[in-house]
Amino acid sequence: MKKLVNFYTIVLVVILLATIISTAGCGCLRQACQPYGPRVTGDGTGGAIAIYEDIKGSNQHDFYVQKISPDGNALWGEKGVLIGSGYKECDSFHELHIVGDGSGG
Repeated sequence: MKKLVNFYTIVLVVILLATIISTAGCGCLRQACQPYGPRVTGDGTGGAIAIYEDIKGSNQHDFYVQKISPDGNALWGEKGVLIGSGYKECDSFHELHIVGDGSGG
């Protein structure tokens, strides 16, 4: 049953991230050089933590992290927390990884 709950949590996270990305004006789903989607991991308490890339144009990339509660609410603001920014090559996102610690973070 726990794996089924985790599956539904991940589905909620993907839906929530798609909503955040489309309403916050992020360009990451509209840029031709952005072939990589958000990275998601469970937080060990039924929620999830996700990272995603916001492409501002001219190879300017911002990286955000967002914590999602077990009931699907974004806990770290509308866009999440900025964890990195700068000018990157189009294939930079594949180097970004996320791993849950099993303790809620």
